[in-house]
Amino acid sequence: MESTDNAREAFGDVFECACDIQGKGVHDAKVRLDGETLNIETEDGRALLLKARQISALDIGDIDIRITAQASAIRLFRFGRRFDKAAELIGLWYKKGKLADSVVMEKSLETFDDIQYELSRKGRRPASLRMYAMYAAIVDSRNGKVKRMPYPYIRDILDEGLSVNVRMQKGPDIALSMLGRRKDVFLKRLRELIDSLANDVGTRAAEMLGMEAESRAKEISGALPDGRAIPLGAIGAKSPLLAEALMHKASETKLAPIIEKSDELAFGFKKGSIGGLDDDYIWMVARLGGIAVMETVLALEDSSRAAYLFDMQGQLFQAFVEDLSWCLTLVGFRREPIYLSDEALREPGRESYLQAVEDVPELARLRTIYKGRVAHTDGGSWVEKILEAAGKQPPGGR
Repeated sequence: MESTDNAREAFGDVFECACDIQGKGVHDAKVRLDGETLNIETEDGRALLLKARQISALDIGDIDIRITAQASAIRLFRFGRRFDKAAELIGLWYKKGKLADSVVMEKSLETFDDIQYELSRKGRRPASLRMYAMYAAIVDSRNGKVKRMPYPYIRDILDEGLSVNVRMQKGPDIALSMLGRRKDVFLKRLRELIDSLANDVGTRAAEMLGMEAESRAKEISGALPDGRAIPLGAIGAKSPLLAEALMHKASETKLAPIIEKSDELAFGFKKGSIGGLDDDYIWMVARLGGIAVMETVLALEDSSRAAYLFDMQGQLFQAFVEDLSWCLTLVGFRREPIYLSDEALREPGRESYLQAVEDVPELARLRTIYKGRVAHTDGGSWVEKILEAAGKQPPGGR
């Protein structure tokens, strides 16, 4: 019997179980994993073909597997002694599919499988951990959800013996356990990647701003961490030369009228993704009354196509900037999760964006205060449109 099961699994895993679709009755079914597809065939002749990107939620319980897809809710149960195997393989299939559809396609530098994680001490869950150049990603083995740990947001790393507690500046603290003998490897690699990113950011920002890169890299990255916009005053407190260089460069661009009319300013540096979706650039957030404007200041290529406007609704500028930076970091600095409609977010291929909106309260709120975007046009008329939208008199206006 065991040899039959092994042969079956070698050519595509088949599991006999019970299936309930939309709560409309229980039927015997066969579930088969076939490459990227999960096939469910019921005794009454129904057949469902699902890909991971079509599934918005996968919950693996003690005796059943619940799947929420775009048009149906499915419960699979009565697997008998093969439940653990089915749960393991379906969970792995879902996790791989979600990773293939992740926001930024990037090769992991280090992988830790079969670990456990815990958010704010609320219960451990099985997962795998992948380390990238700018962040680490925890992939939940039961539901396939991806939790990012951006290196610039790590406040402290505590070795607690059997576990490692990563304390975050924003978002819940993360405890990692079951690392076994590789715990020291993880700690060493994490610190190396944090230092490497900081050095790269400091060096590249200095080069783009015309500063002495070799002597200023550490100072710059300390004042301007990757992905995080920092109020100009806070930058100046750590590095007056950096604040001066940022203002000088920004004032030489078409953004000069916005800077002149602004009430508060914040600047950030974004390291380009290894996947090649963007290059290194410096970005800015300007407060014009109750309106906040997000815009690219300086890039190797003029890839910015629009400015993004938000109604701050009385929120303090620093708090808004922190929320905006956090949200953008969690989605790989893609703008789509901010401006796409709810309907568009549910389209195939955008599941990672939808998950972020569901999991990150700051991003859900950001979508509610988003006012629109002003496309860049020849001649700089888009700058006047921004000032008009914010109730600021354009240059030369009455």
